[in-house]
Amino acid sequence: MQLADAFFRARYALAVEHLRRLAESGGLRPGVDPVVVWEQIVNPMHVRALCGRPTSDEDARVLVELALRGAAP
Repeated sequence: MQLADAFFRARYALAVEHLRRLAESGGLRPGVDPVVVWEQIVNPMHVRALCGRPTSDEDARVLVELALRGAAP
């Protein structure tokens, strides 16, 4: 369990850091929380995995596009 926790924690931090940089460069609306944007992307994929439903690359692209479009300035 510790290995999985470390694995996911590191990837979560990396993704949030990318979104923070995007926010700092004006790519996200002021006040939008990069953590919430990441959760909008990743949580649907986690739920699909828990329910035994696959997530394709296209599904992931759509989730990213929707989250970033909603957070755009």
